[in-house]
Amino acid sequence: MFALLLGLRSPRAAPAALCFAAVGCAGTAKTALMGPDPVPGWLVLMGTLLFLCVLPWLGGRYWRQSRALTAAGWLRAARLEEEQRLTGSARGCASGPGSPRTCTTPWGTN
Repeated sequence: MFALLLGLRSPRAAPAALCFAAVGCAGTAKTALMGPDPVPGWLVLMGTLLFLCVLPWLGGRYWRQSRALTAAGWLRAARLEEEQRLTGSARGCASGPGSPRTCTTPWGTN
């Protein structure tokens, strides 16, 4: 849960990646110094780190980036609509070589 929240709230990836690497290195050193067969302990450590920390963190990052991308898309759509609205109102004000110089605006004709 904390890894998901870290991925969701943290704007940068470097601190979390550094923390995961430090935990992996410390756990590797601990399992290498314990007992005659460190492989099962190391596999449990790496599996736990991967499935309970790294993958939820990546899911949180994906979720945050997806929300940011959705918000940016809606902002772009609003800007395009506003630009189209302004272009449509300016179209009534266009003066070509053969047209009179009158503008049709919401307030009347100029």
